Amino acid sequence: MEYSMSIPEEILFDIFSWLPVKSLMRFRCISQYFNSLVCEPYFVDIHQCHSRIRTKLLVRQWDLVGKRNFYYTIEQNASHRRVHIEDYFDGLTNVIDLKGYFVECVNGLFCFWSCISQVVVICNPSTRQVRFLPCIKHEYDGLGHGQFLFGYEPKDEVYKVVFVKRDEHDISAARCWIFSLGIDESWKEIDRAPCCFYYGQECVCIKGVIYVSSGNSQEQNIIAFDLKGESFRIIALWKDALPYYFNLIEMEGKLGIVENNTMINGETINLWMLGNIGWERHVIIGFPMEGCPIVHCLSQTYGGKINIIFIAKVNQSCDDTLSYLLCCYDFSRKSWTRREIINGGWIQHIYRWVETLFPLKHICIDADSTSRV
Repeated sequence: MEYSMSIPEEILFDIFSWLPVKSLMRFRCISQYFNSLVCEPYFVDIHQCHSRIRTKLLVRQWDLVGKRNFYYTIEQNASHRRVHIEDYFDGLTNVIDLKGYFVECVNGLFCFWSCISQVVVICNPSTRQVRFLPCIKHEYDGLGHGQFLFGYEPKDEVYKVVFVKRDEHDISAARCWIFSLGIDESWKEIDRAPCCFYYGQECVCIKGVIYVSSGNSQEQNIIAFDLKGESFRIIALWKDALPYYFNLIEMEGKLGIVENNTMINGETINLWMLGNIGWERHVIIGFPMEGCPIVHCLSQTYGGKINIIFIAKVNQSCDDTLSYLLCCYDFSRKSWTRREIINGGWIQHIYRWVETLFPLKHICIDADSTSRV
């Protein structure tokens, strides 16, 4: 029997826009109205705006005993609560082995990729949807090592996956392919790709631009890819910048770089922000743990303030159990908060994660792959 509403639609819309995705998926079974509401593009956008207020930290950790990755979230308002979400990735682990895969996360969507097998997988853990992208068609046998990038273009509201690799016949040149989710049925190749890409490098997407670190031991640059114009540009670093010792983060809609090599015995940490006239240096004072190497860091806006989250490796016991300290730096107050000790396996990455209803059903699926909804 069709559900008869006694609450005005505008009030239901507002209430539902604040609910977690798991609850909304259950409500879809009640009536046709609820089912269509959850799939409405305008509702999906409003819900994601509300979800950003409840941004979580998602940790990808390697289980030393089980020899596999597992994922869990840590909420800002409940720092000691861990919510394991590895069940959400069953649709992937049942199909392919993700041990050697790189992972990018943008607005709650995950992109898993392997530069060797050329498999690219898009996953929405909130709705438990998985899609495999088609293979790149080219005239050479094997693409070889390259770099996949994943980002969101806010003006056209489209997600794009970018693949860049050096040309097999010209080491001074590079080739680039792009796939727009929900639009393209196959990869398209573009020109004007820089050749200084190395796979597995640090990257971050800010306001429709993907920034990725690249270079070698003598010279380091930042490569920016504009998702709207589908073009590259190279950004030089500040004078005396040391390669391979920094993390890319977002700071107030700008690119920020944390020099984690400056963290020695509680000394200051340099934070560089890319402004209109170049790089601006800010100082993060007194890391709360002495002699602990920084594994990873990211920024997070919560309650109107900017926090920089640091994961530091504390020690490794005789039984190979690793301990990590999660520290939060309030950029406005210039103060530190220790939030949690993370015990267990090797932490591979930490992401900002928001729940999203973004549907993957319109994404082209490779004929040789499967999907789970």
